[in-house]
Amino acid sequence: MTPAISLDLSLWNSLLDELSARGEGWRESAAFLLAPKDSSPSLTVAVTSVAYLDDLDATCLTGGITFSADGQSKLSSLCRERGLKVVADVHTHPGTWVSQSHIDAASPMVAVPGHLAIIVPRYAQNRPWIEKSGVHLYRGDGEWTSAFGVRVHDLVELRESAHAPEDEAESVWHRVVARLRRLLREVRRRD
Repeated sequence: MTPAISLDLSLWNSLLDELSARGEGWRESAAFLLAPKDSSPSLTVAVTSVAYLDDLDATCLTGGITFSADGQSKLSSLCRERGLKVVADVHTHPGTWVSQSHIDAASPMVAVPGHLAIIVPRYAQNRPWIEKSGVHLYRGDGEWTSAFGVRVHDLVELRESAHAPEDEAESVWHRVVARLRRLLREVRRRD
């Protein structure tokens, strides 16, 4: 089976760091994975960028995820401006349960056949391996196919970067920025 999407390991690690920081260890956080609009649906699609839901809708992280129509409009504009499309969404769950909740299954973030919903355990704390995640492929008409453990590689390919030292430095930078954002949020809450 050809994986539906592929992404660079450094991008995956940065995504986990950012989701962990945005969730602050107590609430779900989420992002959309984006790829070039002209990507062929019959081939593995390379993810090239990430859009975090709370950058599109500042009030969406409510413990769970409550993404507004305004956020959806901003996502559509971003994709149109950059020639991108949404190929997957990623969100975190508390604990180790990475199956879809009833709400997740009944309300796909993108209700298009072929869309992936990836659920990361423990609010993405401590960068869990992809095999710890649940990967859910939307088939249409409310139908899903789920993969767990090593089967997630049937749907998601993580590839090593050709520039690992730079990517590791970039990952450290992302963690520093994520911590600074968390501190700023704490300061704003106190004011």
